[in-house]
Amino acid sequence: MHVLAQHPALASAFYAGVMKVSGPGWDLHGYSRDHAPAEMVAAAQARAAAEQKAVGKYPSLRNRGWLARTFQPRGGRKHRRRVAEHGQRYDQFRKENPGDPEWDLMDYRDDSRIETPHDRQTSYKLNDRLAGEHLRDQTSDDVYSKETTDHRLSKEELQKVLGTYQGTMTDDAWEHIPEGKPYADAFVAKAKALMADPNFQYARLEWE
Repeated sequence: MHVLAQHPALASAFYAGVMKVSGPGWDLHGYSRDHAPAEMVAAAQARAAAEQKAVGKYPSLRNRGWLARTFQPRGGRKHRRRVAEHGQRYDQFRKENPGDPEWDLMDYRDDSRIETPHDRQTSYKLNDRLAGEHLRDQTSDDVYSKETTDHRLSKEELQKVLGTYQGTMTDDAWEHIPEGKPYADAFVAKAKALMADPNFQYARLEWE
């Protein structure tokens, strides 16, 4: 008998890990206030544009010939010099522009989230494998898409999302996603906890 079959807790942890590291997915987050005020977003975008202009792109090793890839996998002297120059420009920019509006925005968003007992029990990869076909058009993306999407769900809309999600939790689904049910149950519990929270303003299905 396989070791995972002998130890259900180990199997559960193993499959959770696989689902979390094997690609992107989305998870549910609820907010008690606007997670991205316009002025903070504008400041972060301005900072990113200024940094890009001053520092430039990180030197790439792409589009090299077979010999270069084989004998200089990390680049030759020219590449190392360009990397060093890029680092110097980056350090100089940071020195002249202390603070970081982008990190401030990320911290603000984290502080705006409503905490539940189930936050670390869900699996973003499982969510997309299980219900992505039905809910992907309602997700929000600040990471992977060139143009960010922001779908804010009211309690009523979240209730409909929950109903759709639960409709995908069939016996057939667990045959294809071993040990997935505890993480799907955590998603359901998290949604219910958010809807019951008096500070709930809206929720998002966020790509991670």
